[in-house]
Amino acid sequence: MNPDRTGSRPNENTRRRFLQNATAATLIGPALTQAGSTMLFGGESVVEKKPAQKTGRHALLVGCTKYPSLPLGQQLRGPANDVVLMRQLLIARFGFTAKQIVTLAERQTSQNRKPTRENIVREFERLTRVVRQGDRVVILLSGHGSRQPDNDPGNPDDPEPDGFDEIFLPSDIGEWDGSTNKVKNSIVDDEIRGWLDAIRRRGATVWFVADSCHSGTLSRGGSDETARQVPASQLVPEQVMKRAQAAATPKKTASGPGASAEPTGGLVALYAAQADEPTYEKRLPPDSDKRKPFGLLTYAINEILTRSKTPMSYRQLAQGVHQLYVQWGRSYPTPLLEGADVDREVLGRDIWSGWSRFRLIKDARGRLTVNTGTLQGVRNGSVLRVYPLSGKTRGAQPVGHVRVMSEGTLESVVMPVAFEKIPLKRDLPANAPCEIAYRTYGDFRLRVAVAQVDLDGQPISTRERQKLTGLLRELSDGNHSFVKPVASTADTEWVIGMRNKQVYLIPPGGLLVDRPRGSVKKDAVKSTLFGPAALDGQLRDWLGERLQRIARVRNLMSLAEGPGIIAGGGADVQLELVRYKSLSDTKPQPVRWTNGVTLKAGDIVAFRVQNRGTAPVDVTLLFIGSSYGIEAFVPSSPVYAGVRLGPGKKLLSHRARVTPTAGLEHMMLIATRSRVQEQPANFGWLAQPSLERARAINPGPKSPLRQLLETSAFAEGQARGLKPVATESQVIRVLSWEVSDGKNKEKRTKPE
Repeated sequence: MNPDRTGSRPNENTRRRFLQNATAATLIGPALTQAGSTMLFGGESVVEKKPAQKTGRHALLVGCTKYPSLPLGQQLRGPANDVVLMRQLLIARFGFTAKQIVTLAERQTSQNRKPTRENIVREFERLTRVVRQGDRVVILLSGHGSRQPDNDPGNPDDPEPDGFDEIFLPSDIGEWDGSTNKVKNSIVDDEIRGWLDAIRRRGATVWFVADSCHSGTLSRGGSDETARQVPASQLVPEQVMKRAQAAATPKKTASGPGASAEPTGGLVALYAAQADEPTYEKRLPPDSDKRKPFGLLTYAINEILTRSKTPMSYRQLAQGVHQLYVQWGRSYPTPLLEGADVDREVLGRDIWSGWSRFRLIKDARGRLTVNTGTLQGVRNGSVLRVYPLSGKTRGAQPVGHVRVMSEGTLESVVMPVAFEKIPLKRDLPANAPCEIAYRTYGDFRLRVAVAQVDLDGQPISTRERQKLTGLLRELSDGNHSFVKPVASTADTEWVIGMRNKQVYLIPPGGLLVDRPRGSVKKDAVKSTLFGPAALDGQLRDWLGERLQRIARVRNLMSLAEGPGIIAGGGADVQLELVRYKSLSDTKPQPVRWTNGVTLKAGDIVAFRVQNRGTAPVDVTLLFIGSSYGIEAFVPSSPVYAGVRLGPGKKLLSHRARVTPTAGLEHMMLIATRSRVQEQPANFGWLAQPSLERARAINPGPKSPLRQLLETSAFAEGQARGLKPVATESQVIRVLSWEVSDGKNKEKRTKPE
């Protein structure tokens, strides 16, 4: 069965069949694989002897928001925004035209463009007819997913070990139909697999994105997150579910069918979550006043590809999505990437012209906007240079500047300002190219709210809520506070919750739980909590210390770059995790990101840093634990001189043994271009929890990067942005992993 996993991991036999069909044909088109000169994509060689034929492009973007047959609480809003984002990305970055993109969404006026089963089937079948050899096809399914009993449990060529097919839910989903043994109007993974195979048999390559899921649930009162899943028990009668489980096909190791008619086109599938994780839609970006509902996966894909200045592979994209989740403070979900072509370049090549894509737009009323916003990292207070209408920014002198006054996701309202010794100029040319002159980084304060109900779903008393709210207000006072109290848990990052009269801190995303049908278990928690703490006179200090540590780590992580994001002309420093077989091993092997990185307790690891730039850099490595502590790793103390790495040079850190833990751990690389007449920079002063000791150390001369790090770590001063010339001389990267005890797949713990 394959490959509509609707956001979840296929069973192993399904996965094997899927990977069999995803052959070595590259995502840049079979014409290149059949040709022969050498091109490098994601570290692999592709043979090419002659130019490829002209490539056609096709996209089918499906966003299901309204479900008339489902309760009000299961209606979605994000898929409508998902398809808009993906459409803009395909046009702006990858050269798709509007005619090459078909959008099926509720906002479409024509009934033929609504996300119904009939329309989705029609468009898939149309693609199977119109695509040609070497074409690129992008398919996005955004909406609810679920499961239903396997429609052919006795078929040895279509095994489902759990007894269920995964299904995507169009907007006109119906009830269980016993006569057909399926949920009315559902789209089964078998069908999607057949359509994708038919497209690939014509030589086209497919990038398939499923931003939906069918596993897990969320326990967090008032959260603005909506799980994109409908429990199978809501759609399918209980007795039918039991029969399906009883008739489940045993797992097989034999290869599946299709060898005689194997598709030639490439295929990469990016799912929203792992098997034991849900995925959500949420108002994004997290710290913006202009947040809108988006699917986590779709928004992250767009942000990574929009901001990246270099081409990247699908593996790098998935890793970047995961890193972005980490920056948002999330420990889940982890995107799932499958297919033989995961190390190929996304959609084959980057077609950016090299000139600025940002334009100054003037409407009939004279209001000025720019076609950029939070998705590209442009926030309120950011300043953009405005260039002459020649369209070229390289070497040209700016004619003025504008400041962002009201940020949006893709468009922001601006006004002329004086900046960089250029006086204010109000008569700026419409449609003039712009580029960022000063980028702000948003609010570094941690948004915290008090829950309405406790972890068992019972209301928290008014007296207890008033006490907790009062403590939050006290913690928010002062210039160095990291806390920003908010009234609603729908607008928060962390939540102060309770259970049995004790206090807990609940992380972003709430508590990931999995309660079987009929289960009354209250402790099936899969996410690390902080606590418990007593509701007494010591609680203020307990909350203050932990919220400060959490905010400090979150702020530092938010400055990290994803794979492939390298500023033009700037530093290029890579961070790599390596593993040793034993203490006597002298040749460590790189640990590749494959749907996350999992280490075992007892593993021996080290970290390799390579300066791929043309100037020397000063390097610091900081270990960030799952409990939000920060430890100087290289150098091992903030009082030591820093480590300077020349162009082309590598550094291999000391070895470390992995210890049991719960949650994600991280290694942060901070590399800044060396100042020849100064001691090598060492950012070990960022270590915590001993904040007083860290601040007593003299970290050296002031620099733009140090000022930004101090602001994010200590809330010192008001400088919350950097000019691009400053960011081009520094690199901040993060590697993340989970630790397994080797006995089971569960890596998270119950409340402390």
